[in-house]
Amino acid sequence: MFPKKYASGCEKLKKKRRLEKLIESQKGALDKFLVKHSNEDEQQEEMSNLTVDADENVHEDDRIDNDEAGKSIGNEVFENVETVGNNSRTSDKPMDSALLDIYDPRNWNTLDSKSIDVLVKNGPKRDASIVKGPKDKFSRRFSSTFFTRYLANQERIDRDWLVYSNELDKVFCFCCKIFKKGGGRSSLVNDGFCDWKHLNGRLREHETSVDHMSNLKTWREMRRRLTKDERSDKVVVAQGQLLKEKEYWRKILLRMISLVKFLSKHNLAFLGENERLYESNNGNFLGLIEMLGEFDPVIQEYIRRVLKNGIHHHYLSQKIPNDLIEMLASGIKTRIIEKINESKYYSVILDCTPDVSYEEHMSLILRCVDISIYPIKIEEFFLEFLAVNDTTGKGLFEELQSVLESLDLDIDNVRGQSYDYGSNTRGENHDTENDAKTLSQARSLVESEFCDFEFLVATIVWYDILYAVDPVSKNLQAKDMLLDVAIAELKGLISFFEKYRDNGFTNALHVAKEIAAELEIEPLFPQKVAIHRKKQFEETHDIIDDPHPPPLPEELFRVNFFLYILDRAIGSFTQRFEQYKAFESIFGFLFSLEKLQSLSDMDLESCCIRLEAALKMDDQCVDIDGSDLCVELKVLREKLPKEKLGAGGILNLLKMMGSLPNAFIAYRILLTNPITLASAERSFSKLKLIKSYLRSTMPREKLNGLALVSIESKTLEEIEIDTLVDDFACKCAKGNVSLLI
Repeated sequence: MFPKKYASGCEKLKKKRRLEKLIESQKGALDKFLVKHSNEDEQQEEMSNLTVDADENVHEDDRIDNDEAGKSIGNEVFENVETVGNNSRTSDKPMDSALLDIYDPRNWNTLDSKSIDVLVKNGPKRDASIVKGPKDKFSRRFSSTFFTRYLANQERIDRDWLVYSNELDKVFCFCCKIFKKGGGRSSLVNDGFCDWKHLNGRLREHETSVDHMSNLKTWREMRRRLTKDERSDKVVVAQGQLLKEKEYWRKILLRMISLVKFLSKHNLAFLGENERLYESNNGNFLGLIEMLGEFDPVIQEYIRRVLKNGIHHHYLSQKIPNDLIEMLASGIKTRIIEKINESKYYSVILDCTPDVSYEEHMSLILRCVDISIYPIKIEEFFLEFLAVNDTTGKGLFEELQSVLESLDLDIDNVRGQSYDYGSNTRGENHDTENDAKTLSQARSLVESEFCDFEFLVATIVWYDILYAVDPVSKNLQAKDMLLDVAIAELKGLISFFEKYRDNGFTNALHVAKEIAAELEIEPLFPQKVAIHRKKQFEETHDIIDDPHPPPLPEELFRVNFFLYILDRAIGSFTQRFEQYKAFESIFGFLFSLEKLQSLSDMDLESCCIRLEAALKMDDQCVDIDGSDLCVELKVLREKLPKEKLGAGGILNLLKMMGSLPNAFIAYRILLTNPITLASAERSFSKLKLIKSYLRSTMPREKLNGLALVSIESKTLEEIEIDTLVDDFACKCAKGNVSLLI
């Protein structure tokens, strides 16, 4: 047996120092387990006595280790806390990080990398019960209102980076204290800020500083990366006979919903002449049920129950498809309204057209910037076809206003509009005589005009014009088309027409003559007979006879056809170009990074002030603060990468940074404004497919439901089908339908 080994005096002294440091580190770590007494002097005296007792224990028993010391201290001071001794096991380290409260700003300077990762992922904790702090000697104190930043347009931004320490009665900047580089001169970064009188101004100055924005960006990127690494899918397993039966009925409903989605997306009719299975002319819906019954065992069992009258209430009646269409359309509309409310700003696109029954419809399209996804996407959503009884501007506005109110959308958040009321036609005068006239003109064209050289030249001119217009038109119809790109496309098209006006006719004649030679057509314009006016009484030949010879047929064709078409086209495009230029004078400096960097500080400030005035509706409704926008854009110019970026790319970077709210709002409004009303025209194509001649008596509610499912099929895929099934089950329960779901 080995003899007992006694520690040397140096080792005993080291143990004593380690124990003192351990006691000192535990002073604030376990406060959350205790009820603090009002007498602070008694606590200090008790802790000092504890230290003296611990020192005596070291001299009395040299074999004590850190585990026993931690347990004895915990038992003497905190009798009801048994976990203190277990958590105080440590090695030769001066402090155990597990005993530290990582959410306490006092301990942030001593955290290791693992604790920092946990703190960055979860973020600082905020005690919601603390509304106001204790008063200082000037009777001022901290208030929870400092956690919120109010913008010029009355939007609120949570200062999630601001932390208040109740123990220190000070506030800190979380991201700057964790990710600070160097010493840092701000009290928010070092020891904390407690000058409550000047806190508001100090926070405003700090959150617009370059260092804070950089640290805030670093925190958000690191938190996003840590959160993404720990994502995992959750699987829910149904158990028991009741859950199996419930799952069976849910499968039936899911198949019904899939059939309704398929028929609606492809604009097909649902019903036929009868509503019975395995009978002729029972419609597409029942026909698809029969087809699925040949392969799907779930539908096979369901059909067996229906045919044997094992189910009193089934989903094959006429009412069920209509209810499913209404349910899907309601889910799509709810999802669209959520996105628009989240974006806040939106634009309105309106256009009118008659249907096959000569009923006027106005298509309502809302355009917004979807900021809920990354990268940010420009969306144009169809909502419904509105009944139009008054096609005047006032009547259409009143109809639009009532619809937006019914959808719980604020009309004051509309920041752009696109409409075409001049092309509205009701179609009351459309009759068989017009159809006969059209057929007669087409027959005349086939029989005589195709062999005319004048027609050949006109065809070539139209080909050149449409060949230049077609790519520009397709580009402008894109939903994510940017205004600066549209201006450049339109400017190039106007330049082409101006050049074509000068030399295009000669080139068209040359090509027409080559084609005429191949078709054996005489390359001459028809000579029109000159009409002479009858001589009146007391008129001489000098008055009647025109001294100027009649113009050549070729010149007449150039003036009356070629120049007329090009002048009308140039005038129309120039008018649209001037509208774009007026918009560019307000938002032009935001179009691209190159334009933003080319402006001087004075020019940038004037552009920001002009934009603020353009977006200001009244003193109470202000979208941006021009001065703050100027400061943020200066910071943005330094932070952006040295590459070509458009407005969409800049907006994505602003979302990632999350520290430039005024610039973020300005770019959202810029991208919200529509370029064309092509989305409304596309909705009319669906209208003609859905409300055909055989379905001309379709009610408006069903028309809007089918159109919404057909046009917004992508939004339909984002909706949780389980939620739709539950909603439908609740609706059927109200109608006294017995279901097991």
